[in-house]
Amino acid sequence: GTRASRRDGGGMSLLRRGAWVAVVASVVALCVDTLPLEHLVSAEHLFLSGDTASFVAISPEDPVDVAVVLGYSLQDGVPTLPLVARVHLGVRLFCSGRARNILFSGAEGQDAGAFGTEAHAMARFAVTLLSMNHSLDSGRGARCAPPLEEYPRRVALHAVDITPVRDRRGQPLRVRELSGGAVFDENLGTVAREDFDWVLEESSTSTRENAVFSLEECHRRGWRRVAVVTNRFHQWRAERTFRTAAREAVARAAEAGTVEEGFQIFTAHMPAELELTTQFPPPGWGFIARSRELWRAQWNVVREVAAIALYFARGWIRA
Repeated sequence: GTRASRRDGGGMSLLRRGAWVAVVASVVALCVDTLPLEHLVSAEHLFLSGDTASFVAISPEDPVDVAVVLGYSLQDGVPTLPLVARVHLGVRLFCSGRARNILFSGAEGQDAGAFGTEAHAMARFAVTLLSMNHSLDSGRGARCAPPLEEYPRRVALHAVDITPVRDRRGQPLRVRELSGGAVFDENLGTVAREDFDWVLEESSTSTRENAVFSLEECHRRGWRRVAVVTNRFHQWRAERTFRTAAREAVARAAEAGTVEEGFQIFTAHMPAELELTTQFPPPGWGFIARSRELWRAQWNVVREVAAIALYFARGWIRA
């Protein structure tokens, strides 16, 4: 009788524990699905953004030569939500006349090799946005048109081979481009944009390589005013990495016996509402979808802090 009662008591205890686990799991799932936890993570990202140029500071009256959109991981060849936010901001700069051209920077990231590069995936997504006339508060009412070409063409090899910069395998940089004609402003009845280029830099596999390879291509094209487009958690490191790479580019030119005008590096401010609406599924979309993106955003913070320490140690950024 005593053993039976013990077994019954142990079984009830196990059932109670299982019930409590189920209750706690349900509460956690409900909180993740309904509470705006993304605002807490967004505050962490804001802390890492540093002092960036505001969106308005890069004006249509004094545009940058190019907006450099930095790559991020893909999923089944499609941009993940953090990368979606970057492309949205690049398109916004382009459509508002704040950037004359766009350079998408990124090689084969995670889950990208079989489908193409991060740069190509970003360009395809940007074409989709423009085809939908999704200018995202362009500020001037100009209707943006996608490039005239459907497939990017390889930049001439003789033009690439003159650069001393190589990728990590010692090969010439892989660069392709899409070109577009003038854009007509339907509201004003005038030409809102001259010819433009979308450049795909498809050799870089890190922020350091994003900076070095992108600026090398900007130098070749005579683009000096450069706006870096990335998520807020990445802006502080990205801006300083580009500034270091810009100084190195001037030093390489001096060693070659040429005097080069330096780069002007800006960091396009990522509006909080743009990042929140594109990067995080809204409450009510389900526990799995929201927890995945919240975890990704939190992991980005941890990884970014480690990357900042590494870049300081290697001299790729300076305070």
